[in-house]
Order: sequence, then C-alpha cells, then structure tokens
Amino acid sequence: MLVVDDDPGSLLGAQAAVEQSRHECLTASDGDSAWNLYQKRRPHVVVTDLQMPGMDGLSLCRAIRAAERDTYTYLVLVTSHGSREDVLAGMKAGADDYVTKPLDPFLLHTRLLAAHRVTALHADLAQALGAATVSNERLAAFTGRVSHDLRTPLTTILGYVELATMDPDPLPMETSRYLEIAGSSPRRMLSMVEELLAFASIGGSLERRQLSLAKLVGAVTVDLNLGVTAGGRGH
Repeated sequence: MLVVDDDPGSLLGAQAAVEQSRHECLTASDGDSAWNLYQKRRPHVVVTDLQMPGMDGLSLCRAIRAAERDTYTYLVLVTSHGSREDVLAGMKAGADDYVTKPLDPFLLHTRLLAAHRVTALHADLAQALGAATVSNERLAAFTGRVSHDLRTPLTTILGYVELATMDPDPLPMETSRYLEIAGSSPRRMLSMVEELLAFASIGGSLERRQLSLAKLVGAVTVDLNLGVTAGGRGH
C-alpha cells in the first residue's frame, strides 16, 4: 500500500493507521515521488492527498489508471474538507473512494477492507482471463491440426468423385446420382470444418445467417435416403 501526502504529520499518521491494519506501507511526500514508486512496486492500494506540489492527487490518479494493465489499483483520495466538487473531481480522475482530514484510522480501516475485496476480485478475474486465454490458444491449435487432418481425406474424396464424373463414357443415371450425393456431403463437411476452425480461434464468435429450412431438409433427406434404401435392400 502506498500513502502519499506532502504534510509530514499527516503522512506519519496515515502510515501508522495503515500499519495498524497490518498492511505493508510505502510512503511518498509528493506526487512525482509517488508516481515513480508506483511504477517500481505496483501497490494494490494508493491513499493520496488531493493538494500537493507538482503532480497533485488528481493527476496521480489519472496516471495510475492509464498505466494499469492486468492489475487493478484501489485509489483513495484524501481531501481537506470533503467538498462535493473535490469528491466528484476525484471520482472522474479514477479514484474509488475518499476520506477527509484529519484522517480517522477506523474509517481508513473500513476503506482498506473494501479495497482488499475489490483488488482480490480483480486478481481472480485476471487469473481466470489468463487461464481462458491459454485454453483458447490450445483449442485453436488443436482445432487447426484436426481440421487439417480432416481436410486431406475430404479433398481426396472430392477429387476422385470429380474424376469419376469426368469419365468420357456416359454413366448410368443412378450412378450419377450417387456420385452427386458423394460429392455434396464432403463439401458440406469441409464447410463445417472451416466454420469450426473460425469459431474455435481466439476472437471467434457466432454469426447469425439466414437459413433455408427447405434446403436443409432436402439435404438431410438425400443423405438419409441412401441409408434407408440400402437398409431396405438388405432386408
């Protein structure tokens, strides 16, 4: 935890209150020193005075918010009077809460309890996001390998079907129909493989499209009809 105040007495009192709450405490006597210390140590909580020479509390809040990446810093602004204008300006600058001077150790302790809950939640979310990102990367790699393995036999089947349809000798009507069915099914499967690969890749998302129910039913009927016909012949 980082406490920032240009008044030595206020800084010492805030430090004592923080340490009394059993938190490790870093101190800085101005905004510029606090900003340098923040970049080196990345504290979970910053309690900063509003009015300071150089970088004031609002500027410090803005700088911290702009520099955050995977972590979240809970910002508590310390004001002299707790005026509405100061509080609103602090919240707009990125502060999460505020306390007024003279600093009440009990009030600060309650703020630190809330800060712990918020920062712990953000840490859990960042960890879950990291795990999900790794999982998505593995899924994308696995899907890429599987889709490649599926493309090869499907392309081979389509190639031989096309060669059969290019035979100069006329084919029986039933054979031509079977070849047409044999070619349409792998094409649909190749399309499904491509869509699966796009969905499983990082950033993939579902996309709504118009679908002809009549065409879908017709394609399924053709696929099932061959199996039903062959089964009937077997009996």
